[in-house]
Amino acid sequence: MIARLALIVLLAALSGCMIWDTGPDIPFLLDRPTPPQRLNARSPWYDLDGQRVELLANYCGWDTLRQQRIAHLPINEKVRQMIWGADELIVASFFLFDNLYADEPVGGWSDYSDELADLLIAKKADRPSLTIVLILDLFHKGWGHRHSAVVDRLRKAGVDVFYSDLLETRPAQRLGIWEGLHRAGRQADLASDGLLALPWNLVGRTPIPGLILDKDMVTVSAIANAALFKANHRKALVVKRRGIYEALTTSWNPHNPSLLHENHAISVTGPLACYMYLQLREDVSHSLSLGRDYASLATHTSADRRDHYLQRQLPPLPDSAWRVEPIHHEDTKETKTHENDFLSPFRASSSPSCLRGAVNAQACVATEEAIEPILMRWLSEVEADDQVRIQMFYLSRVPVVSAILDAARRTKQPIRILLDPNRVGINYSKDATPNAQVAAYLLQRAAEENARLEIRWYATHGEQNHAKAITITNPNTGKYLLSLGSANWTRKNLAGINMENNIFIRNAPQLNGQFNTLFDRQWFNTDPGIEYSVAWDDPRYNYHHHKSLDCWAVPRYSHFQPLYDDHGRPQLLEQELVHW
Repeated sequence: MIARLALIVLLAALSGCMIWDTGPDIPFLLDRPTPPQRLNARSPWYDLDGQRVELLANYCGWDTLRQQRIAHLPINEKVRQMIWGADELIVASFFLFDNLYADEPVGGWSDYSDELADLLIAKKADRPSLTIVLILDLFHKGWGHRHSAVVDRLRKAGVDVFYSDLLETRPAQRLGIWEGLHRAGRQADLASDGLLALPWNLVGRTPIPGLILDKDMVTVSAIANAALFKANHRKALVVKRRGIYEALTTSWNPHNPSLLHENHAISVTGPLACYMYLQLREDVSHSLSLGRDYASLATHTSADRRDHYLQRQLPPLPDSAWRVEPIHHEDTKETKTHENDFLSPFRASSSPSCLRGAVNAQACVATEEAIEPILMRWLSEVEADDQVRIQMFYLSRVPVVSAILDAARRTKQPIRILLDPNRVGINYSKDATPNAQVAAYLLQRAAEENARLEIRWYATHGEQNHAKAITITNPNTGKYLLSLGSANWTRKNLAGINMENNIFIRNAPQLNGQFNTLFDRQWFNTDPGIEYSVAWDDPRYNYHHHKSLDCWAVPRYSHFQPLYDDHGRPQLLEQELVHW
């Protein structure tokens, strides 16, 4: 009997169903620049004066008269422009690229994934010396040995494809048993010079009867890798044209089922783009060190040494390319706005404007655990007259939820949060977790604490409000803060479990103005006959209906008594091993 109970406990622990960490869900608070490293990187603040900067958004609305969707997709066109304009280098890292779970384009729109693959293939044929590198999550291999038709075409055309290793990121379980098992297997493989990998590969390729993933049989290795419950969730593109690097940071995936989602993107040239290139280069270097399972080279043998490949295909840059002394003027209140220097909100263009009119506009990029410290600092410094707008796909990170409530107690204007209802997945329906529960919690606590906070839902019709963005705006004090990127505000995205990348921009009033214009258009539904958002308790949608609070977080206890913080809020631990 004891042995059976021990086995049950072990299986529960391996599946991550047990919460071992009884302490608070404390965020990673270290905020300092790092060199361009593979994980947990944070660039310096770079001056954007004279650099090309463009802010774009894909979004949909519902035409209530015609009962049809209207869509604006400028990010798609911007990516095409960047790829076609490149003449030396293209490096991209995307969570979703090919047509997983989608045989046909969505909503009658074009087959974007195949079109983008065609463009990359044509570009390589037109300029064979051009280096094209694609970094993907293991999900594209079905976590095992799936063959992607799009990836196979790209490799045959000369595109090198890499898959990111995730063993070095924080475990999704609070006790990282699965990571320990994977590392032990990797060390045994290295110690035996690959001999122990042979039987494991045979076992790993064994299909599991009855389990199908996108028409492919699920194998043992797929289950083992999927059990890590993490991903390379980054969305980044770096190109080099005429000696100039340009980088795109976004929440968007070049993936047909994701085509109509609401997303944001920022492109920028200069040292920030160089920093992003070098960081992606580090991820490629790590994948090369792990062999053919992580590096699928189109034109080079697997015996090609890593340093030779990197030197030839992804050459290093001098430190001066990214180690620029930032100009700090954080106390400066004076701002200039030259609206004519910017395009109309979110319009794609082949000649984006420059930030010549912005005083001390600066940007930095952060990944993994380096994202949350900047975000938490911004929220902690919200002042009475600040206007805070948040647009989010998943919101459940406990420290961030508390920081939003604290900020809402200080502001004179309500903090406005535009959430996805979490009812639509890729070819499946979801149960509204976590946003419905978190929204109810926020509104309940706001009423009890006299905090100013409003929540609306993005009205979805098959698409998602896939944004992960915030602006903090105060024209009176000259505060203009903007952040967007791949990271949802969840433990999985902010606590260093997934690989993520976000951009932070300050002192750029034009960018804040462009984002705020579209946000307010969606919040107030100002386009005649077009519905973008609905009230939190709109009975037509019932987005606010949800399961219990336990679906997104569990309360902490001491001696069977619930614990509370100084504000009387229950101390919570966000659930682990969740799909968000």
